Amino acid sequence: MIEIENRVPENPNMFQIEEQPDGKFLITRDDTPIKEGTPINRKTLMAMQGFMSSNTIYENGVYITTTEEGGVNRVTVSENVITSEFTGPSGSKIRKTTIVNTDGSITTVSEEVG
Repeated sequence: MIEIENRVPENPNMFQIEEQPDGKFLITRDDTPIKEGTPINRKTLMAMQGFMSSNTIYENGVYITTTEEGGVNRVTVSENVITSEFTGPSGSKIRKTTIVNTDGSITTVSEEVG
């Protein structure tokens, strides 16, 4: 998992336009960011799919803790409930609970918890 942060500009939608010697124009973002945000690139897209280096520990047959560059994901497994709680570098938490119901159907609930 990875925590995606939005870019926060001080001056939204501001650009600088410069004419080049060849008659073309160079357009540069000039919005003075307060926070750069997460770049959308190959590394970010691969991390969203789970392809990133991590350290995974299996504890007592109940917990699976994965530590990666984008945060820590702790999975708790019980008889019919799997709870995954992701904590990002900023401290924000997202919890996903998957329940296998008695009729065989599956219920999934995702929520921000911190």
